[in-house]
Amino acid sequence: MTPVIYNRTHKTNTIPWKDEYSVGIESLDNDHKKLISLLNQFTTAYDYAMSEVYERQALDDLIDYTKYHFAREEKLMESFDYPDFDAHKKQHQAMIGEVEVFVEKYNRQGHQALDEISSFLKDWLINHINGTDKHYGKHLKNNGVN
Repeated sequence: MTPVIYNRTHKTNTIPWKDEYSVGIESLDNDHKKLISLLNQFTTAYDYAMSEVYERQALDDLIDYTKYHFAREEKLMESFDYPDFDAHKKQHQAMIGEVEVFVEKYNRQGHQALDEISSFLKDWLINHINGTDKHYGKHLKNNGVN
């Protein structure tokens, strides 16, 4: 009984949305909020050792939405001639490549691989939003994108 109580009261490693993450473009902020929500679902699946089906679905949903978001973000940057577009797109491609390596590791090792995936995704996402995404936000706003 004690492990069950612990698992229900144990605080997860979820990330709350903070206004400081805003890039100043509402549609992209909404995407980032959804990415954080999907990352939190994935982290919860890992923290509470939910079924493999749930873990895999949470991971797949996060990866699929990340790819959708990257494509949307890149289209906006390209449409408004963002000067660092190529470098930004390469960051996206590198991240997806790393995630694919982690997914292969998960396919081989199962639940044990999820801690590494979760840590990588949390660090990458927040650092990316607060770093390079802030730069395009200024550029897009200066070009009339809200």
